[in-house]
Amino acid sequence: MKLTLDIENTVTKRNGKLHLDPFEPDNTMVMVGMLDDLGHEDIVTFDHSEQQPTTEGRYIVQKKLDDAALLIMHNASHDLHVAMGVRLYLRG
Repeated sequence: MKLTLDIENTVTKRNGKLHLDPFEPDNTMVMVGMLDDLGHEDIVTFDHSEQQPTTEGRYIVQKKLDDAALLIMHNASHDLHVAMGVRLYLRG
């Protein structure tokens, strides 16, 4: 399965400067958007200011990652570091 994945995370503002770094300790994963090649869309929330976390969200995202033969991402390096911070991993 082809999987398009995008991760949104919080940012930290310190000393008048935005810190977008996924290794910033106060930055958290907000949501994960996924679209597979069959057109199935999933939006999974984690630390969202306006929505409750998705029940079993981590499991849902990990299952999609495990089933993906091809992963398509816009900002892969950043998003994968955010994902690893919450123990989501690519296998295989």
